[in-house]
Amino acid sequence: MIISESEINVYCQSAKITPQYHKASVVESINSIAANISVSLHGYTFNELVNVTINGVLDSVKQMEWEINDIEGVTWFLGKYIRAMLKAGLVNDFDVMFKTAIRKYYNDFC
Repeated sequence: MIISESEINVYCQSAKITPQYHKASVVESINSIAANISVSLHGYTFNELVNVTINGVLDSVKQMEWEINDIEGVTWFLGKYIRAMLKAGLVNDFDVMFKTAIRKYYNDFC
């Protein structure tokens, strides 16, 4: 599946502003992930973080029994994991991480 730059930009903005990430259960999940990865992924390079992220997204999409190319599902989990990485201090730019990860995800898995 080929994903265009304009689609990447739209989904990146959507992942940044969707109110679903502000639900208490999702915030709790993001906080829990951040606490776990702040130590376990400390010192990883940006590219290593991208690889860990896209593999986690793939696993999560499969666990939900969604198609691996389901852009909404991929976007949802990318947004969630990148928020956790920001909170853990592992990355500092949502857009750069999202756009890099979604490109690699679709190149590698779809």
